Amino acid sequence: PLTNSYNLPVLAQNLEVLMTDKVLSMKTSDFIANLVNDSMLGIRFANIKGDWVSYPEGEKLLDVEVVERPLSYLGEKSSLEFVKALEYFSEGKWDTSVEKTRRTLEEYLKEKLGNNKGMESNIVVLMGVLKQNDMPDHLRDMLQKYLRLLDEYYNNASKHHTKVTGTAENEFLIYAVGVIMNILG
Repeated sequence: PLTNSYNLPVLAQNLEVLMTDKVLSMKTSDFIANLVNDSMLGIRFANIKGDWVSYPEGEKLLDVEVVERPLSYLGEKSSLEFVKALEYFSEGKWDTSVEKTRRTLEEYLKEKLGNNKGMESNIVVLMGVLKQNDMPDHLRDMLQKYLRLLDEYYNNASKHHTKVTGTAENEFLIYAVGVIMNILG
């Protein structure tokens, strides 16, 4: 089968370059993306603000709602970090991908809150903003606990150079960050 004949991450990266650099027409790029997305190759393409991004396929609904949707509204820095997280994930560079999920979340909070504070400080600021915006207490409390757990996880991973165990852990963090960004809008 095709999946045994090619190095899929390399194939995806090559197609991504051809599609993004406008070597192929938009119609051809859309055709290739739809063909790959409807196949069983295990990779997906998304057109985000005119650039094509490839990433390993997970559950299609989760890919569209939790990965592709945030990419459509993220700011410049957080979007760049999220794309890098996906690229490193597709290359099997787990530790680097996880670090990029941290940077995605940190940059997203900076962009959303309009400041340059770190994640720990911005969690506190965010909770105040969410309270002012009348987010229900139960949802705000859950987000605060979850963001603190993620912050602790990221701090332990970077300080103690904890190795990421692989695909499942990395995929969980990509989806987790996507869900948080979708909740915060």
